Amino acid sequence: GCVLLLVECKRFARSGEVRTFGQVGRAAFGSVGSAVVNFNLVLTQAGFCAVYIIYLGSNLSQLLDYHLGIRFVPTPRDSAAEQTHASSAEEVDELNSHLFVFLVLWPAISMLCALRSLRGLTPLSLVGSALVFSALIAVVWFSRLEFAPGSPPADVRP
Repeated sequence: GCVLLLVECKRFARSGEVRTFGQVGRAAFGSVGSAVVNFNLVLTQAGFCAVYIIYLGSNLSQLLDYHLGIRFVPTPRDSAAEQTHASSAEEVDELNSHLFVFLVLWPAISMLCALRSLRGLTPLSLVGSALVFSALIAVVWFSRLEFAPGSPPADVRP
């Protein structure tokens, strides 16, 4: 909604002078409008990215814990005395993923934000798209096997 309205305002404004959304805000409301528009754009984009970063951190933290045994915070599952310090293992897993985001993903994303041109990332984007497509095919394939007529129940399969 708001971004589309901003695009329409940009088309309506003097197109030679107005090239960015901040300049649309400046043309409409002066320097305060420019600051408000730029702040809201950053806030919106950060909100979109925050959800993805938390999701990615949670999954990668669990993946490293499961396959490599790397834990970012010792989980209190070994003794009853240690379990009294955390109310549940889920809280510790959440802490693990947040620490993973802070220590690993945040520096990596910060370096990516410093790139001036994304042309060098084109091959990586192509590989990433191919992996996502492969994962989609795997999900469809295994779902087909799961719900095929005559397939054994999930609790019987290895």
